[in-house]
Amino acid sequence: VAGLFAPPAPAAAVPVARAPVPTPSPPVTQTPASNNNNNDNNNNNNNNNAPSAGQQQEPPAHLISALVEMGFPANRARKALLVNQLDSDRAVEWLFEHSWDTDIDA
Repeated sequence: VAGLFAPPAPAAAVPVARAPVPTPSPPVTQTPASNNNNNDNNNNNNNNNAPSAGQQQEPPAHLISALVEMGFPANRARKALLVNQLDSDRAVEWLFEHSWDTDIDA
């Protein structure tokens, strides 16, 4: 009668599904713009405005593609990257914050 009241066998370990770890993007290198005057100190204060024509450079295709793969339209991804100095994390935040702006596609 000793085997009738034996404790139950331990439950088998269930593997836990883990989210894939994103591969970091290669570092972004920027070519310094020629600076005929040294009065650029005021240009870094407001990152919600689109850069002026002299400051715009086309974002790298891999950064635009990463945002497009997340479901954002390419034109908005490009604008978000330009507004946020090619910082993709800040660009995603900007896209969520400004998705309902009437002039986002301007």
